[in-house]
Amino acid sequence: MDAPSHLNIMAVNEATGIELIDACDNGDQEAVKWLLESNCDVNHVDNDGMNGFMYACQRGHIDVVNLLVSKDNCDVNHVNNDGMNGFMLACQRGHIEVVELLVSKDNCDVNHLANKYGMNGFMLACYEGHVEIMELLASKRIRDVNVVDSDGMNGYMWACKGGRKLVVDLLVSKYNCDVNHTANDGMNGFMFACAGGNKEVVNLLVSKYNCDVNHVANDGRNGFMCACVGGHKEVVDLLVSKYNCDIRVISKGNKTAFDYADYRRDIKLLILQVPH
Repeated sequence: MDAPSHLNIMAVNEATGIELIDACDNGDQEAVKWLLESNCDVNHVDNDGMNGFMYACQRGHIDVVNLLVSKDNCDVNHVNNDGMNGFMLACQRGHIEVVELLVSKDNCDVNHLANKYGMNGFMLACYEGHVEIMELLASKRIRDVNVVDSDGMNGYMWACKGGRKLVVDLLVSKYNCDVNHTANDGMNGFMFACAGGNKEVVNLLVSKYNCDVNHVANDGRNGFMCACVGGHKEVVDLLVSKYNCDIRVISKGNKTAFDYADYRRDIKLLILQVPH
């Protein structure tokens, strides 16, 4: 098989490894096939610790991924400088076809926890709101939907933080995730939703799942304070007007919600109007 005309192949293996990474990144199946048949290093990595397989997964080039995994010496579990493997990159980017392919491979570690952040592919899919991938992993290959990262956060909490209402709803109603699970710092999903100004998630957790709106983290702050810190007036208004959130809590830093509202005059005025 002749080399594709657009390839600039040098005589050394280092160069063909770089060419392979570029071809994988661009989804150039013809070039990838030729390079593999030319015995270039399928596991060559760049300065970010990424190999061609990982770039193909990240870009969603399913044909290239399929070609690479057919090679016995392709390291599908190689991790980059951030501790992420190809499977995790596909989950993060929402490439369902790639994820389905890798899930079907027994040698792919779908439960790998990235050593830099402690997250796995399932958590990344939850945070990014990729419902199909979340359901695929929850129903087939993930060992435990409640597994936590290095900060004690699980997929449900990442979905709350990302404002992914549908993912949050499914994880609680279908996969029995605990709405009151707390991270190492004492924060729960409700508080992360408040901190991010994710009004729909906040409303869902309180109205449908009766989560504790007055739970306080290790630093003494509650969800209401978190919303004030972020300047999220709609969430603040919702918690005060509909859910009778305790606005009188004082944190361990001896601060009130009024203090945390800082420069947000509109939120401070709202707090002042609430009967104490």
